[in-house]
Amino acid sequence: MRKHWRSSDRRSGTLSRKSDGSDPTSANLWRQASLTFEEAATKFVLENQHKRSLDDDILHLKLLMPWIGRETIDHLHIGRLQPWIDNRRQEGKAVGTINHGLKIVRRILNLAASEWVDEQGLTWISAAPKIKLLPDHHKRPPYPLTWEEQERLFSEVPPYLAQMALFTVNTGCRDQEVCSLRWEWELAVPQLDTSVFIHSAYVRQERRRASGSAQSDCQFNRGGMPWDQSNARLHV
Repeated sequence: MRKHWRSSDRRSGTLSRKSDGSDPTSANLWRQASLTFEEAATKFVLENQHKRSLDDDILHLKLLMPWIGRETIDHLHIGRLQPWIDNRRQEGKAVGTINHGLKIVRRILNLAASEWVDEQGLTWISAAPKIKLLPDHHKRPPYPLTWEEQERLFSEVPPYLAQMALFTVNTGCRDQEVCSLRWEWELAVPQLDTSVFIHSAYVRQERRRASGSAQSDCQFNRGGMPWDQSNARLHV
């Protein structure tokens, strides 16, 4: 099922409209003056159905619509976004949360200026405005667990999750990466007398993550965890 969002009063047919003039420059200017951010956001959502964070993006877009949904994309800039930024700050939202919304706006405008073209091969806008993110002075740096904290954590974890927790700590994999791990992804590295798991389905930008530091944990699970031959998946 396609994920989408649409305002109840959204104008229809605007994505296919074009100027009656024969001058490509005037046609592009007409298109820029008619396409709204709501229409650009709709195209972004429909083209990114595969994106794992799409639901989160849609949530941010819904919050942006009352503020800039009807703005034409050629008039959007950081100044137009300032009332929305001020409102989010008044609501007590973290800088990182506000920046997430700004990143989505910036991405959409960059696409409109570089990749999205009309029937005449012209981009939706001639250039994307600079959307500067807010400085985050309170962002907490990554905090590694101490050995004592790790022992306390594992003492509270149920036995059936202990090995999975140990594997997660040793590899840094995300929840979905660990829960959907398959033996068929294992790749032997004879030069190092070990093996790694190439987990491509959940890694961004097609970069593959190899995790071999939890080898002893894998060996434990290889012989001791239930095995479902029908889908070649570990049950944890």
